[in-house]
Amino acid sequence: MADFQSLIINLLKKNSKGLSFNSIRKRLRVKGGQVKALQRDLKGLVDQGLVYKDGSRYVAVSSETEKGYFQKFAGGFGFLLREGKEDIFIPPHATMGAMDGDYVLAVIVREREGKKPEGRIIKILKRAEKSYSGTIRKQGKRYVIVPDDKALPSELNIAKAKKEGLKLKDGLKVVFKVKEDKAYIEEIVGFEDDPTVDYKLVVAKFKLKEEFPKKVLDEIERVEIADRREDLRDDYIITIDPRDAKDFDDAISVKKEGNLYLLGVHIADVSAYVMEDSRLDKEAMSRGCSTYLIDKVIPMLPHQLSSDLCSLKPGEDRYTMSVFMWIDKEGNVVKRRFAKSIINSKARLSYEDAQRIIDGQELEKDSVSIFVGNSFEYIREFLLLARELAWILRERRERRGSLDFDLP
Repeated sequence: MADFQSLIINLLKKNSKGLSFNSIRKRLRVKGGQVKALQRDLKGLVDQGLVYKDGSRYVAVSSETEKGYFQKFAGGFGFLLREGKEDIFIPPHATMGAMDGDYVLAVIVREREGKKPEGRIIKILKRAEKSYSGTIRKQGKRYVIVPDDKALPSELNIAKAKKEGLKLKDGLKVVFKVKEDKAYIEEIVGFEDDPTVDYKLVVAKFKLKEEFPKKVLDEIERVEIADRREDLRDDYIITIDPRDAKDFDDAISVKKEGNLYLLGVHIADVSAYVMEDSRLDKEAMSRGCSTYLIDKVIPMLPHQLSSDLCSLKPGEDRYTMSVFMWIDKEGNVVKRRFAKSIINSKARLSYEDAQRIIDGQELEKDSVSIFVGNSFEYIREFLLLARELAWILRERRERRGSLDFDLP
């Protein structure tokens, strides 16, 4: 700790109700040029969350003081979230203006059996870097923002609108941040009656990246796959997915070997294209996941990978990771093997078409299923064997006590 910080902490711990700055100065006998150093070190303790200010008094953090993230709700109340402990209830009058996601320091003021501890926030240690969405409304000669998030006030004044040359109009949807109870507009998205505005709001609010940098895309063109792989391109392997699926990341194969079923599960091998610490890897890490919206997908990986090279399209050579499982008639896996492989899917089926084929029905005219070469001739036999194995595995799960949720 800095020069005065240890002395300040020890002094405040002996005075649990706290002391004013002048009292601290006098008791530590600080004079002249040392006063500024005392102020600096006291501020440093406050910034570190080791001391908090209660009115004019400085108080040392005690065992009854907790740090954590604040989760705020529409009624103005919230909870301090604690790792491995019960959350602390913070009533509306005790939030100290904290916003949802802020990292705060709180003191426990009441503990009652059968109820959550009650506390009050005494310092906001770090503001959440959070963006909100809302609608601009005109009230007389001024404009305000009505937030979409009900945990915020019902309306917020707009800061720096004229200074930044923002052209405000009633009904505009905006993305903004909140500082000191004022809204700072980050982006004007469009009018509330625009059918595409919801998508644009999500993209702007969560800082989603729709495009990939050119250097990332160029890296895909330079990928060379030189590792040895088990060649399964002549095996009867298919994909079964929802009717509207755009990419196919897993495939199956199944056949009998004596009294055993040989089940193969083949997963698209993204690691064949994405090298560790490459630009592709870092870009994917920064995105975290693919974002699925109502009618659009913002992928974690470029479309060249997610919808093409790493999609197990019928009739196309694709790199996969395969696991082979030998399963007996009781559903026990008696043997297993893993391999890096290359496959060529013989069919793309929808769930509906798979069921029609099992039931011996013809496919409908608007079927999305695709069959390579003469693969349709063998599909029903394949599906019936797959269903037979599925029943065995389901019965084994039920014997082991699995739960069956009857969902709509």
